[in-house]
Amino acid sequence: MRNRRMIKHYGKPCAYCLLEMGPDRLPSRDHAERPKSRRGKLTAGNKVLCCEPCNTEKGARPIWIWAVELEQAGDPRACNVKAEWARLKAIRERRVESMLLEALLEA
Repeated sequence: MRNRRMIKHYGKPCAYCLLEMGPDRLPSRDHAERPKSRRGKLTAGNKVLCCEPCNTEKGARPIWIWAVELEQAGDPRACNVKAEWARLKAIRERRVESMLLEALLEA
C-alpha cells in the first residue's frame, strides 16, 4: 500500500459508493472540488475519503461534473456524491464567512 496511514480507514465506508474499505477496496483521498492536476490541495474543503475504484473512476473531474454524469447514467452513487459536494460547499462557505468576520473585526 502506498500510504500505510490509510490502513486505519479499513472498515469505514467510501464516501461515494458507501462500500466498506479494506484490502480489496483500498482507501484513497480524493481531491474532490479541485483535482490535483488543477493545482488542488488536500484541504478540508477539497478532500474526501473514498475507495480507490471510485477515485479512479472520478479521475481528474471536479466532483460536481462527476455527480451530474452519474445522475444522467442512473448510477445510485449520484446521491452520495451530491451529498459530499454539499458538505464540501458548506465547509468552503464557513471558511469564507470566518475570513470576512476577521477582516471586519480588524477594520
